[in-house]
Amino acid sequence: MFKRLILLSIVAVVAFVGGVTVGSNIYINRGAVNQTVNAATASVMLDYGDGDVATYGDLTVGGNENLMQLMQDVTGDNHITFLYKDYSGLGALITQIGGKKNGDGSRYWQYWVNNKMAAVGASSYIVQPGDVIEWKFAPSKQ
Repeated sequence: MFKRLILLSIVAVVAFVGGVTVGSNIYINRGAVNQTVNAATASVMLDYGDGDVATYGDLTVGGNENLMQLMQDVTGDNHITFLYKDYSGLGALITQIGGKKNGDGSRYWQYWVNNKMAAVGASSYIVQPGDVIEWKFAPSKQ
């Protein structure tokens, strides 16, 4: 009888510890998934049109940051030339990224968000978490 009581106690302790361990792992894993889903990040790719492509991932975006602001941060942090011309009431037109200037070889800087060509200028587009932004130096009829 005493041996049976000890055996039942051991089984109960093992079951309790196992349950706590599994429950903790589920909680931790859920937290990691929620953290990934809720992470406010985006990525930027710069395709210079000559085989040179640079990518910048896990860029923190928040609230009302527009693409122009994000690009100023990315290019500034990475010491990349980033020039634009501001048109009052219309927004900004990117004129140069790196050594590639608009008009060189009839190519211009254009951007896509999540594989769709942008419908607004970079200063008007509010970057959303999860956005994949692709800048391409390409002929204007892309």
